[in-house]
Amino acid sequence: MIEIRTDRELGIKTIGIREWRDRNSVYNRCEPTPYVALDALLANYKFNPKDHLLDVGCGRGRVGIYLYHKTKIRVTGIEINETTLDEADSNLATYEFKHSLKHTPIQWVYSSAEQYEIEPSQNVFYFFNPFSVQIFKKAINNILISHKEHERPITLIIYYPIGEYQTYLKKSTPFKLAAHIPVPELLDSTQYILIYKL
Repeated sequence: MIEIRTDRELGIKTIGIREWRDRNSVYNRCEPTPYVALDALLANYKFNPKDHLLDVGCGRGRVGIYLYHKTKIRVTGIEINETTLDEADSNLATYEFKHSLKHTPIQWVYSSAEQYEIEPSQNVFYFFNPFSVQIFKKAINNILISHKEHERPITLIIYYPIGEYQTYLKKSTPFKLAAHIPVPELLDSTQYILIYKL
């Protein structure tokens, strides 16, 4: 299975789902983006070596580590579940050890999306439905504020986008849909990637 094999090749453990104890939480469960979806992204979207990716709701660190492994871009991940963040730290350490790396430009930060202070260098933002649309709106507003303060091209990458996210971006923000990337290996037609540009 590609999930097990790729985790093993990277030296990380990211398989599995973690539910929040509070079923009414505005934050969604921890679930990794499938590697086939990340491969579809890489086949259809070209990262710039100067990109700085912010993985919003980074979970155990799969997206950040895999995209760094493939592209060598700088990565920051934010996560609000402390247990999950500890696992991301462990995964980064074992990845660096397995591949004889030191001081990779990957970091994890304990923070909510609505409180995180976006760095001027961060220009690519990754989402896999980490929270409710109410929190998503606040996260997007933070991105727009950062863009106003430090104007630069901004890219949103959204895997498995819920309808509320799409409606909000289309009707209430200046972001423009730039690409629709299907992931046919997953069979479920709702599992695709949308890329928005500003």
